[in-house]
Amino acid sequence: MRWFEDYYTVEEGAQAGNDYFNEKGVVDVYAVRDFTHIDRSGDGSYDPGGELIGVKAFSEEEFAARDIEALKNPPPVVSMAGDPPSAEELEDMAEEYEAFGLTYDVKKDQWYFNGEKVRYFQDVLTSNGEDLTGGNFRGTLRNSWSVNGTIDIYTVRDYAHPDVSGKGTLTGIEKYSQAEFDEHTQWEKQNSSGECMVMQE
Repeated sequence: MRWFEDYYTVEEGAQAGNDYFNEKGVVDVYAVRDFTHIDRSGDGSYDPGGELIGVKAFSEEEFAARDIEALKNPPPVVSMAGDPPSAEELEDMAEEYEAFGLTYDVKKDQWYFNGEKVRYFQDVLTSNGEDLTGGNFRGTLRNSWSVNGTIDIYTVRDYAHPDVSGKGTLTGIEKYSQAEFDEHTQWEKQNSSGECMVMQE
């Protein structure tokens, strides 16, 4: 088995579940769940995963079309503590980015980079210099995802010269390449979470 996925919706725009990847496998499979008979407990709670009723193989076409590089190099998993930032907090954040062409429209809840709608935005505020996906990263980052966006961007910061708030000094904002944009697209299809702004420390 090369790829296995078992995802299910836990609330609107959010999914949970498990997956598995072995590059040497020769078949991709997925879990089949029955959501038509979900039992509720006395307190009203229930298991949103329904009942596992089987496992099926993806077609040969789907197997051939899967983006293996995206599976080998997924974007970092982030966690969110507390409530998402308010519109006022997002406007305050935007002040730092404006000089580099990034703005926030509070009425549309949308980031724009030089007039283009931003889909994925990553800002590593502080860093110990380790790669985000290597397992040894320590720092703070800010991610944003909007289904309405058309470009993916990231910040460039000088961590050797922190600003007054302790973050690396912002020196630029760049667009991800088309290949990276496509990787993000594939990852989002497998880990759909709607629109969000998250922080990791």
